[in-house]
Amino acid sequence: MNIPAEFNEIRPYTPEELPQIYEELIADPAFRTVVESVMPGVPFEGLAMKMRQCKTNLEFQKAFFYGLLWDLVKKTANGLTFDCSALSDLTRNYTFISNHRDIILDSAFLSILLIDMRQKLQASALMSRYMHFAMKEKHENLWIAQRQGRAKDSNDRTQDSVLKMMAMAGEGDVTERLKELNIVPLAISYEYDPCDFLKAKEMQQKRDDEHFQKSPEDALNNMQT
Repeated sequence: MNIPAEFNEIRPYTPEELPQIYEELIADPAFRTVVESVMPGVPFEGLAMKMRQCKTNLEFQKAFFYGLLWDLVKKTANGLTFDCSALSDLTRNYTFISNHRDIILDSAFLSILLIDMRQKLQASALMSRYMHFAMKEKHENLWIAQRQGRAKDSNDRTQDSVLKMMAMAGEGDVTERLKELNIVPLAISYEYDPCDFLKAKEMQQKRDDEHFQKSPEDALNNMQT
């Protein structure tokens, strides 16, 4: 891309410029000092080789800062959340205007959240495309459950994100895309839940420990029960 020279002082580096920038940083003693303090125990030569393998800005972010920033969140914060429900169009770019707290972390946290958001949106878009394909081309019935309708809390309200996912593919406006799937609301009820004790135990564990995660063994035990 031919970028006008007037933007040189304010724009980010282009992928073509990265190799030269890498070599300048690797040769800078101050950079090495910072790296060794942020990543103690990591051989600098190996890190330099990993830098040279990154061909784009996004590759560099994922290789070095994605894991580092999430580790920072786990060590110093109770969590990091981002409501991206309005950003459902992967074909568009956005201008984010925010308040300001930290010169480095503000945009860094946004970057890793956008990486996660894009991966989730890509997965949702794939699921949506398959649902429309299965309905229109394969002529199959479909079943999908809503997480909020799990029996743990008896919350059977419609989950907006499921409807948004289903409307990502198809033709026409949102209403027409949903109509393509011939949606049938289905309510399932059991008189007795064989896992009622296990679910109550899990909710209590989550209440007592905010970091509690059900293990694969717990899931298998639930299915066996």
